[in-house]
Amino acid sequence: MKTIYKIAVVMAAVLAVMACRDDEHSLNPEVTVTGGTLVNAEGGSIVLKLTSTASWTAEMDQEWCTVSPAEGDAGEYDLVLTVEANGSSEDRSAELIVFSGSVVYSTVILQEGGVARDALTVSHYGSSFTAPLVTGDSLSEARISWGDGSAEKDYIPGEEYEYDGEGSYDTVVSAYGIEEITVQSLKGVTSISLSETM
Repeated sequence: MKTIYKIAVVMAAVLAVMACRDDEHSLNPEVTVTGGTLVNAEGGSIVLKLTSTASWTAEMDQEWCTVSPAEGDAGEYDLVLTVEANGSSEDRSAELIVFSGSVVYSTVILQEGGVARDALTVSHYGSSFTAPLVTGDSLSEARISWGDGSAEKDYIPGEEYEYDGEGSYDTVVSAYGIEEITVQSLKGVTSISLSETM
């Protein structure tokens, strides 16, 4: 009988110690997040590894980046971060925040900015228009939109375009590396502007 009593006391002590450790983990959990946090301008998904000794929740501080799953119990998880394309030439960052008990863990996700394209816009009036000349030492991927709702197409310098009728149109030539612009005729031209676009 005494032996059984001693065994019961020892088991109770062990369970008490284990309960204390569980309480300690719940009150002061350990949270780690590992994995690459750099995303290119095109966006997409990256996977981070989360390990926690207690239940947790996660959130992002920017709408252009989401996390899934957003909650879980103690254990290891693959966090999938979905990042939208960066429509700016500037880098941007978002913070992943994980809450577990009294612990707040955070890490920063950095997304690279895109490379801006130059956009030449020529506003004009008439029934036809000649594509302006754009040049540059590193000119590439030049496209033209004639402003009448037709599909954008490859840019051909000096191309003559006939519209269905007279009207006001915005012809846009976009490319990387525009350095010089030549408009063959200013007849009917109301404005010329050069800007950056993604």
